[in-house]
Amino acid sequence: MSSVKLRGSLPASLCPFRPDFSIDEDAFAAHVRWLATASKGGGIVCNGHAGEVASLTRKERKRVIEVAVKEAEGKAPVVAGVYTDSTPEAIELARDAEAAGARAILLFPPPVLGGGGNRTEIMVLSFAKSVAAAIDIGVVIFQFPIAGLGYPTEILLRLIEIPNVVGVKEGSDHLPTYEKNLRAIKKARPETSVLTTNNTMLFASTALGADGILSGSGSVVADLHAELFEAVQRGDLRAAQAVNDRIWPLTQVFYCDPIVNMHNRMKVALEYLGRQPKTVIRPPLQSLSDEEKARIIRGVQEAGLRRTQA
Repeated sequence: MSSVKLRGSLPASLCPFRPDFSIDEDAFAAHVRWLATASKGGGIVCNGHAGEVASLTRKERKRVIEVAVKEAEGKAPVVAGVYTDSTPEAIELARDAEAAGARAILLFPPPVLGGGGNRTEIMVLSFAKSVAAAIDIGVVIFQFPIAGLGYPTEILLRLIEIPNVVGVKEGSDHLPTYEKNLRAIKKARPETSVLTTNNTMLFASTALGADGILSGSGSVVADLHAELFEAVQRGDLRAAQAVNDRIWPLTQVFYCDPIVNMHNRMKVALEYLGRQPKTVIRPPLQSLSDEEKARIIRGVQEAGLRRTQA
């Protein structure tokens, strides 16, 4: 069974589209190349929320992985999201990811687990074990806030017992819960990577001992996430705070209400920076107002990000 150690900056890639809503493979390839360098090889996550995975067909999802693997080869491991309500389909998507060259999958909790399913151990474990057993690559468990699809700590600990689980994307979005889960995971299975995705408390959650940062905002600032992580690792909290001060204005413009537009906003930032072509998102998502776009651009400028040519 293949294994991978996930550590450092693991940006969740966006998925650029052409005006006809088809995937712009050239723009995506360029995006992955930048991420692979900026993240300093931590890893690249595709087919996540940031990549508008819910709007992609099975064929498109596999193609996204293939392009990501090709462009990141020798630079960073690729982790591919598996998002669906169906266990049989999740198995197919996981096998597609393995066949396309991904080193691990990011296993989303099925939306059907809402309404208490996330707290029903037999449902959670049956789903995760079935998918994990179908592949020979790593599995990263996606931990949501407990009020949504998040797993109680006791169930999370059962999930990391699965042999090929290599990490947890910890998104509890509540610092005491995050710390509780982090400590419990590390006590039970120290080799499991805990990757924070708590964007409104990124500095704090990294400083508590995260093995890395897995975030959609990394699509814009994978380099700053790498700097933040490295500063914390060497114990230079002043340097880490300085990096966090640059990230902060972006957090404010990306993760504001309505949260459904967070990745739409990141595309606007990349367009302004010259790293991606004109922002296109797939319906039912809609273009942002000129006023909101202006706020995003001010956030980018306040963060001191440099504009380049696409």
